[in-house]
Amino acid sequence: MKSIWNISFIFGLACLVFGVSFLAHQFVRHRSCTGQAEGFITTLHRSGIPYPALAYTVDGAEYSRPFSGSDKISAGQTVTVMYNPSNPEQYYIAEDKSNHKILGIAFACGGVVFALIGYGVHRGLFG
Repeated sequence: MKSIWNISFIFGLACLVFGVSFLAHQFVRHRSCTGQAEGFITTLHRSGIPYPALAYTVDGAEYSRPFSGSDKISAGQTVTVMYNPSNPEQYYIAEDKSNHKILGIAFACGGVVFALIGYGVHRGLFG
């Protein structure tokens, strides 16, 4: 039973740390991206394979990044790009309402559950 306690507890802590880190990263990115630019979802080809990409311009410099966001945003669509004025390569798309927060919360909550189960096994609370 000791190994189950260790595995569950360590896995739980790892999930908790990942979830909290993910949420903190999202928060910091949204706080630092205060610049606004118009972007365009286009299709680029790499090795003959098409993939969606985001193109936007900040102070005359053009940026193009692979895009793997929401299914609700498609090639040919104009989007609002929120970027970090001190590092325009750091951005997010205002219209992209993907469930990133839910993912972070789910990992954090799952981590707490696994850690508590591991602790309960260690303390002899479960059979």
